[in-house]
Amino acid sequence: MQTKIKGVRGDASSTEVDIKAARGGALYTAQYLPKYALLAKAGAGVICQTTTALAIDVATPTTDADITLRNGSSNLYYILDRVFGNTEAYDAGKNFIFIWLAYMGLTAALTADISPVLMSGGSYSGDAQFDVNETIASATFHSWGNSVESNQGNAAGMSNIDVPIEGRIVIAPGHAISAVCGGNDSNITAQLGFSWFEVLMD
Repeated sequence: MQTKIKGVRGDASSTEVDIKAARGGALYTAQYLPKYALLAKAGAGVICQTTTALAIDVATPTTDADITLRNGSSNLYYILDRVFGNTEAYDAGKNFIFIWLAYMGLTAALTADISPVLMSGGSYSGDAQFDVNETIASATFHSWGNSVESNQGNAAGMSNIDVPIEGRIVIAPGHAISAVCGGNDSNITAQLGFSWFEVLMD
C-alpha cells in the first residue's frame, strides 16, 4: 500500500504541501539554518568560562585539571560543542598553547565555582557543575585540536584558542570531562571554557 506524506510550510500561510521522494525512494530533509540554531533558540545551548587566568601546563597533566564540567542531570546528555580560551599574559617571543581533555566517566558531585549562561541569553537553571582547579582521579589526558602560535607579546598580550568538538564527545548523566591548557612557557596564563547543548537522547 502506498503512503502519501504531506508537510506544512513553516511560514504564515501554513500551506499543506506534498512531499516527494527521490527516484530511488529516499526522502531527504534539510534544515535551512546553521546547525544547533534551534537548540540554542530552545535554551539548550550553554556556555561557561573562567573569570581569572590559570597557569599553563608545560607537562602532560595527570590529576590537576584547569576546568571540569560535570553533568549533574539525571536524564539529559551534554553534547560538547567546543573548548575555548584566551591567554592573558605571555613572554616575548613565540609561544604555543593547546588543549588537553580527559573524559572521566562517573564522577562525584563537584563544587560549582562559576554559573553558566545560556547561548540564547538569560540565566541558566540546569544541573551542570563547572569547577575550576579541581583535583581529579588519575585520568588520561589527550591533546585536542591544533596548537595556536601567538605573536611576540608582552604582559598585556592576548591570543585566542578555539577547539571545535561538535558532538564528538557526549557527557552522560553523572559523568564529567576536564580540560587543561598546555603550552611551551610556564609564564603564560589563560582563561578556559566549554560550550555544550543539553538534550534528551535515546
